[in-house]
Amino acid sequence: MLAAGALAAVTLVAFVLWQRRVKDPLLDVRLFENPRFTAASSTIMVLFFATSSGYGLLAVALFFMGTGMGLAGAQATEAIMGSLPPERANIGSAVQRHDA
Repeated sequence: MLAAGALAAVTLVAFVLWQRRVKDPLLDVRLFENPRFTAASSTIMVLFFATSSGYGLLAVALFFMGTGMGLAGAQATEAIMGSLPPERANIGSAVQRHDA
């Protein structure tokens, strides 16, 4: 488990370094310098990682997750899109996209 975490961390660092060097990055990691963008993107990430946690208390968990996602998702999406200029909206849309 520790080795997988270390591998993930090394891969993430390599991805960030590579994306900062290429002419047309998959993800402009400099966008994460904007605290509003970072907080909203992190919220979306946590919301969707929480949906992989299993089915032990399915009914209760899905109710609370759905309620929380409904309350936080729209505001986080607006914060992502509102933090970027219109010509960068495509990147904000890609970062917050959660139906893929």
